[in-house]
Amino acid sequence: MEGFPDEICLGRSGGPPWICEVPCHPLDKPCPGDQGCYLHGLWDRFVCATPATPPEADEGDSCKFTGECRGAQPCAPAEILEGCASQRCCTSYCDLNAPGVACSAPEMCVPYFDPEWVAPAFMNLGFCSLVQSEDRSTERAAGLLQER
Repeated sequence: MEGFPDEICLGRSGGPPWICEVPCHPLDKPCPGDQGCYLHGLWDRFVCATPATPPEADEGDSCKFTGECRGAQPCAPAEILEGCASQRCCTSYCDLNAPGVACSAPEMCVPYFDPEWVAPAFMNLGFCSLVQSEDRSTERAAGLLQER
């Protein structure tokens, strides 16, 4: 994918890398095999990874963290989702440039990252949420989603 390196590596200055991961984008760049595209908190980027246990939760199902959701979809707090009967449920990523495609009303596509510091490659990345962007709650929704 244009703009993405082949690998992102973490390691000591002057030493060999400790770990290398393949970068991805939840909307555009698929991961190989049974890997999913997950946010890596140390890099504020998405990388391909295999969850510890196979994900079994579908959209709207209860979850504790993103690795439990099929398709590496985000696990979000109930307060920003429609019909979530648990503390957190799986929701969908969506394309901010095509917001009506992935979300079902009353949810809407809101930015995944705070628009003031998002990397250019993720400007179009959103997730389905009840939060209205015009009331400045989008930043709160994104923060809640990333709290894990």
